[in-house]
Amino acid sequence: MSFKKAAYLFFLVFSSLLWGQQGPLGLFSNILQNQENNYTEKAYLHTDKPFYNSGETLWYKSYLTNAITHKPTNKSNVLYVDLINAKDSIVFDTKLYIENGSFGTAGDILIDKQWETGNYQLRAYTNYMRNEDEAYIFRKPIYINQSKNKEKQAVVDVTAIPKFEKQPTSTTTPLFNIEDLQVNFYPEGGKLLSGFENTLGVKVTNSVEEGVSLSGFIREKSSKNPVCYFKTFDFGLGKTSLPIIKGKSYEAVIIQNGKEKIFSLPETLIEGAKIAVIKKPETIDLQVLASTSLYNHFIIGHQRGKIIFQKNIDKSTLPSGIKLGTKKMPSGIVHFTLFDPAGKPLSERLVFVDNVASIKFDINATRFEKRSRVAYNLPQLPKNIESASVSIAVTSKETVPLNTGDNIKSWLLLNSDLRGEVPNTAVFFDAKKSRYQKEYLLESLMLTHGWRRFNWNQLVANSYKKQEKISPEKGVMISGQIFAKNALNKDKKIEANLFFLRKSSQIKTATISQKEKFKFGPFYVEDTLQTMLVGKLLDVKKKEEKEVVLLFDKGLPRPKIQPIPKSLTLDANPLRKAYKEKQAFFDDIDFTFSGENLLSETLLTVKKKSVDDVYDNILKERSANYSF
Repeated sequence: MSFKKAAYLFFLVFSSLLWGQQGPLGLFSNILQNQENNYTEKAYLHTDKPFYNSGETLWYKSYLTNAITHKPTNKSNVLYVDLINAKDSIVFDTKLYIENGSFGTAGDILIDKQWETGNYQLRAYTNYMRNEDEAYIFRKPIYINQSKNKEKQAVVDVTAIPKFEKQPTSTTTPLFNIEDLQVNFYPEGGKLLSGFENTLGVKVTNSVEEGVSLSGFIREKSSKNPVCYFKTFDFGLGKTSLPIIKGKSYEAVIIQNGKEKIFSLPETLIEGAKIAVIKKPETIDLQVLASTSLYNHFIIGHQRGKIIFQKNIDKSTLPSGIKLGTKKMPSGIVHFTLFDPAGKPLSERLVFVDNVASIKFDINATRFEKRSRVAYNLPQLPKNIESASVSIAVTSKETVPLNTGDNIKSWLLLNSDLRGEVPNTAVFFDAKKSRYQKEYLLESLMLTHGWRRFNWNQLVANSYKKQEKISPEKGVMISGQIFAKNALNKDKKIEANLFFLRKSSQIKTATISQKEKFKFGPFYVEDTLQTMLVGKLLDVKKKEEKEVVLLFDKGLPRPKIQPIPKSLTLDANPLRKAYKEKQAFFDDIDFTFSGENLLSETLLTVKKKSVDDVYDNILKERSANYSF
């Protein structure tokens, strides 16, 4: 018996023992409802731009949401942010506290002048998210250019701001070598079925996995006449419809400069069943195509784990199909699955629903001075938006266009749920594209990329397996152990004191044995807070025996670093060169004119308070020899 047959037999026996009288549909519904209550989280960082020079500040706003509803999470309050260089080393890390009911908080990273030029990645996650596959951690490519030390130079002509031609931002490759092309066809519902009109997703890439825009056709292998045509656009994505006649074989053909290249299509099934969908602006027309009986089969439709549709099929077919309204559905990927009576998934289909309303800001200026005050008018929110958490970044549109890379909509609704990372997903929501263009691209994407959050068999197995969970963090904790250096004092009590250096009147104290851990927190910190921990042995008279050793808990190890796919890195981005040249010009201006402003004579008397002064004041108020 093959492994696949053995695994399926095990699944049948396992599932029949578990779902008993409630049936497989009831079991899967209960599992999804449990997933909804025990949701995971999603994180996103909105940065002001993708390119930076050393010495600049990377500004960001963090967002942390419930992964199902995309509303603020009520689980974690601590978000971790890491900046990782091309050698997979963490060069910056921090923790951010996020208030309950808030979408996130702001932060910044000063780009160190010693950091090397190259591709970096910014990532964000909660420890609670690590109960899931760490592939769902938010990651964003960043390019840092190490600025060279400048020499004093002559006056720069500040009126000669360099002008740049509009840089190419297309996600397609207009020129290609036909020999290097890879053409893949993805049948709707996972299979081609004889006797029906079959929709196919098409994806064309070149030798470096870039999407290619081209045209081609499909024909019967015994004929030279096309049965249907196909065309690909952004990312090399497209779709077509192919009527398959029983007993016929088909092939795809691309012709360039009189040269023909033939590609195979997936195998055609004579018997089987699959889901077929027609996506319209306000409806989803759902149908099951089948050449066999569908008695006791069932369908489940969910969005990020929340059930939106479920139905047992009590007839042999569904000739008229089902029409589902989408106007009140949340935006995002809807996932339909057809199951056989034993609960085995037979066919899946993804559909994208886009009901997100955009908010337009009216700004009262066309030119912005450095650090100048800018006013903007926020119109009334659309009816389907109760409230909005907004962050705004102002950058040069010549070097950082809005329709490239990821944005919060493309990350939450697409890349965080799809199998495989899709570059430049913001293009799918580009305001310059017509609604038809965007819907066509999204449908092509749904046909060529699969859902990656879970598979059904694994979901059933996990629901009956107790897993150790990492609890959500409610605040920043400071914990560890304190030991007497002299083993003769191992049974003495320890006093642990936590001082807030900028608020020296605040002190947290704990008296513990040396076998216990000290724990302070959770702290709800909205900014950087300097602290000092003092450990003190109690009931020890000799000064030389009061030394202690203090060990801080390091917490969970950092997640494994996943390299950014080459297709998502920014070193070859044509916009980077324009940004580098323009930024160098402004750096020259700042360097040349960093002169002095002469003031009338003024006498100032100032006593600077050092960190040592703060420490001394604390220690004078509270005796603590040999402390850390």
